[in-house]
Amino acid sequence: MKISSSAQSPLPTDAQWLAVPLFEDDAEPQATLKGTPLGDVVARLLASGLIAGSSGESTPILGATDLGAEAVQTYGLGKRASFDEGGAFSAGVALAKRLAGKPREGVAVIVPETDDLAAIASAL
Repeated sequence: MKISSSAQSPLPTDAQWLAVPLFEDDAEPQATLKGTPLGDVVARLLASGLIAGSSGESTPILGATDLGAEAVQTYGLGKRASFDEGGAFSAGVALAKRLAGKPREGVAVIVPETDDLAAIASAL
């Protein structure tokens, strides 16, 4: 398995899957997705209650071919106020379990916007 990190914009990506973080109390996608087709889809799904950011929850966004990756998977982080490195690790494990069922060429994981980005990225 090849693992690499990048601080560039999350879109577009050449990864097969794109993992998008959601906090439980979010009403809209994080700022890096705003104004993108993916951000618009995530905002609509959040508003309709079809996706949520509960800890350990992961939901695929199916049938979306213009979102910057072949497939999109959201992953829940729990409440923003209590989110830390342990929560990031748990979210990463839940996401990995969800995506590990089939071989995948590549997965790009968007790191949630937090005060300690490096620690959260390392825990994921």
